Amino acid sequence: MYETRISVSMGTVSTDRSPRGVSSPRRIGPDGERVPSGQWVKSKSDADSRLEMLAAAITAAAEPVRGVKDPAKAPAVIDSDLLVVVPMGDPHLGMHAWAAEAGANFDLEIAEQNLIAAVEHLIDLAPPAREGILGNMGDFFHADGNAATTTAGTRVDVDTRQAKVYRAGVRTMTRAIDLMLLKFETVHVKSLIGNHDENAATMLATCLSFLYEREPRVRVDCSPAKFLYHRFGKNLLGFTHGNGVKHAQLGAIMACDRAEDWGETLERHFYVGHVHHDRLVEVPGCTIETVRTLAPKDAWHAASGYRSGQDMKLDVWHRQHGRISRSIVNVRQLIGG
Repeated sequence: MYETRISVSMGTVSTDRSPRGVSSPRRIGPDGERVPSGQWVKSKSDADSRLEMLAAAITAAAEPVRGVKDPAKAPAVIDSDLLVVVPMGDPHLGMHAWAAEAGANFDLEIAEQNLIAAVEHLIDLAPPAREGILGNMGDFFHADGNAATTTAGTRVDVDTRQAKVYRAGVRTMTRAIDLMLLKFETVHVKSLIGNHDENAATMLATCLSFLYEREPRVRVDCSPAKFLYHRFGKNLLGFTHGNGVKHAQLGAIMACDRAEDWGETLERHFYVGHVHHDRLVEVPGCTIETVRTLAPKDAWHAASGYRSGQDMKLDVWHRQHGRISRSIVNVRQLIGG
């Protein structure tokens, strides 16, 4: 068999193979003996094949939007000591919920409207800053394909066809980035992979990186790593969806992954999605915070007793003094309830 390593970079797909085996099919010869009929090089596992096809498809789909966004005019005045972070907790675009069953109505149109309204509201409250981070905390999309399942195959309630959801997702993130460019000199996009949307999340990050290829003030992190980081002065920030890891271990993971930055910073903070509720835990050397989502419960979560609040937050970090302020917008402000 072959092991295949795939990398996607600026419109190319490369594979790196190392042989794992060869098969030699045989046929019956004229004298009745079995003779070789050639060689079949055993390719790769089905999972590797799907990964290669996915990488090629993502790159091909994103190619038409390469460099579409023109560079935007930078804000005239900024505070070089400030970083603004908008952690976008689990948006679940494409989810469908019926109020009679789940407590609130929800569909693609509501999700897009609420996300954009929340970002507009928070950015209006933010100070002009040297840097801004838009943190998509994972599960941006509710399903990972037209089969209406998560990446692992769990059935979920969906609103519409996935192609329409993807379009809305790229449109929503683009609007949020453009709003941030009005206030911040540089915008960093951290688009994390969730357990609902591993493949779609990869597509989203790739499309955004292509869209803003000619915009030097936007930096899209296309890494598929589960843990992403950002250093700002004496602050070290981590971002992860949070599934598959014990949250109490995140401080130690950060210290291992960014040992030099850990030693040179005073404030270390992990933003985490996945659980949909507010929780702040302090472990040695680091704080770990889970954030809420604007999305309501679906039928399964409602029946299982989940009752988290719905909001989005914006944090202001000072280069030397750590987190100095927070703004919050809850879903009732957005819908007038």
